Amino acid sequence: MNTLNKRCADALRVFSENQGIKLKASHAHEIVAALFGYKSKAAMDTDRLCPMNNLNHANIYVLTPTAFIDERRECLEDLPTNLPDTYVLADALVDTIGVVLKGRPFASFAHLAETLSGEYLQNHGDFLIPEHFGRYKNARQIFSNPIFEFKPRIENTKDGIIITTTNRYYGPVDLNFPSVDIMVTINLKRIAGHVGYTLLNITGEVISVDRQYA
Repeated sequence: MNTLNKRCADALRVFSENQGIKLKASHAHEIVAALFGYKSKAAMDTDRLCPMNNLNHANIYVLTPTAFIDERRECLEDLPTNLPDTYVLADALVDTIGVVLKGRPFASFAHLAETLSGEYLQNHGDFLIPEHFGRYKNARQIFSNPIFEFKPRIENTKDGIIITTTNRYYGPVDLNFPSVDIMVTINLKRIAGHVGYTLLNITGEVISVDRQYA
């Protein structure tokens, strides 16, 4: 069967050969499995619930952390020492994956949390903040500049991932910079490997407000 997994492994071997590097088929498949978030080719091949062939149904694609892939590479015996780094190998598969990928790619869950929570607050934040905080008129200004770096909490569930992230936002200057802490929860369903997801919902709630606006 000409699966996405096999097409990616074949593409890696062709890319390597063009660099003058002979990459075994078994090694190529193991690297592809790691790129898709699996601990082994066997785990990838036996994933009947969320096979990578479902990728065309995903509206979210999150890259696997480089450290995870590098750790798997170190476990492969006789892997060519001159094989390009993980970033280069992942880039070599862009065209192969891009043919079926219809969703939005994200470099990490932190990147996803920052982007999606920002979009959510721009569209729905008016209804979260207190009435005298700058509602309606200043919401876009407020949520354009979160104070802290996004450090999401990631919880693996039976069929997906729940991401929660909290940040602080300050009101407009004429209100003496009152602040509001908002938690955004992003619910994803896994459908393709450990990289392809569908976005189920996003919710937000105020968890702390300057005392004078509580």
